[in-house]
Amino acid sequence: MKWHVLKTAAFTVRSLMVWGALLLSLPAFASPPPVPAFPGATQTSETSVKDADYRIFLSSVKQINDELRGDRVIRVPVEGRVRFYRINQDDSPTRVVEHYQTWLRDHRAQMLFGCDGRDCGPSRLWANQVFQTADLYGSDDQQYYRVALWRDAQGQRVLSVIYVVRRGDLGIRVRVGELLLPPKAVLPGITAEEGRRIGPIVVPWHGGLTTHFDLDVETTRELKALADKYPQAEFVVVGYTALDQQSLSQMMARARQAANAFADLLQARGIDRSRIQVVPVGPVIPIQESGRSGNRVEIVLIRKGGADS
Repeated sequence: MKWHVLKTAAFTVRSLMVWGALLLSLPAFASPPPVPAFPGATQTSETSVKDADYRIFLSSVKQINDELRGDRVIRVPVEGRVRFYRINQDDSPTRVVEHYQTWLRDHRAQMLFGCDGRDCGPSRLWANQVFQTADLYGSDDQQYYRVALWRDAQGQRVLSVIYVVRRGDLGIRVRVGELLLPPKAVLPGITAEEGRRIGPIVVPWHGGLTTHFDLDVETTRELKALADKYPQAEFVVVGYTALDQQSLSQMMARARQAANAFADLLQARGIDRSRIQVVPVGPVIPIQESGRSGNRVEIVLIRKGGADS
């Protein structure tokens, strides 16, 4: 399975020189908070990264005429660290990747690319040529690759590059890169509009005639804080339902009812109704990501361009 990826653009030699000078002249970065390791994982090593031309694949990999290829590859100036972990063979690599996906989603990360299994290309290429770490060579069927962009508490942009693979009886191997971007760095193929979308914030619901939401205090505070921080932004409440035995029209009606009910709840919490839009999706668009299935609403904040955001 692959995620949609924005088009990339190549750096010119002049761009590389500019970014190299920028990276070397910048003051030391504040280290990003580490992405928590999977419970029970053993860290085996850690390396520092400081590179004005760091290569990141936003695609699967392949080999053509002994040359490593990817449909979309970006090169960016970064500084950060890479951690390596080993996990017991009795665990599941899918649980490991879900652990990281959940953390990234909770930190409002933007997924730039992801692939599973053979859709990623041969594991030997990832291990020996992309990451140059033979210990990451494992099963082509049980490998997972994710690239995500998020902001830490200081507002710094962080690229997380995660690779998980099973090595048969040797257990599971994990590589987690946490890479800070300089403030003015541009990700090729990702426009200046990248920060306009915040979310989704996922809230499960249940009930029949009356919709009840599993909404905790922390999420409520976060929604209100976002509304106050971005006074001209709009909230989009997307209503989803599980695919069950009801007719499509019935499921869509339930999705609309849930989304409207949550919009009313936002209004009751002080968010002007004119800033809220409702989009019922029902069971029509399945999302293969942990925590994003079944009856739920997903709240996305769309910021306006400019300083108001």
